[in-house]
Amino acid sequence: MSPIAARPTEPVAVPTRVRSIAGGDDIEAVWRNQLGGVTFRLTHAHGGERFVKWSTDGDALAAEADRLDWASSRAAVPTVLDHGNDATGAWLVTRGIPALSAVEPRWLADPTAAVRAIGHGLRRLHDSLPVDDCPFEWSV
Repeated sequence: MSPIAARPTEPVAVPTRVRSIAGGDDIEAVWRNQLGGVTFRLTHAHGGERFVKWSTDGDALAAEADRLDWASSRAAVPTVLDHGNDATGAWLVTRGIPALSAVEPRWLADPTAAVRAIGHGLRRLHDSLPVDDCPFEWSV
């Protein structure tokens, strides 16, 4: 059975808009979701990274940008740098955060620790966000 979402193992075509956003940064596909959306890591030669989520579902990425903006003054979440859509797809650009993905080889080799860390992080996020003030039908 194949996973519903995973780190791409085959080459991924980089959309023109993502290349434009990247400028001269290195581009690496780091995640593909079950709907075909792809997250790319953009790494600058002098350090620093951004992430671009690319999807054909612009409404989902716009809603995610709104949720991140709302949560940003209350919890440690990626900073939204840009988002939009055009006839080819939609994008959400965020600043990288000091963390490793749960699908990095280190965590794939120790899934118990990864699951515990994810659970701890979700608990902290839920404890940080004021549910009564949440303007969304669901926040995470």
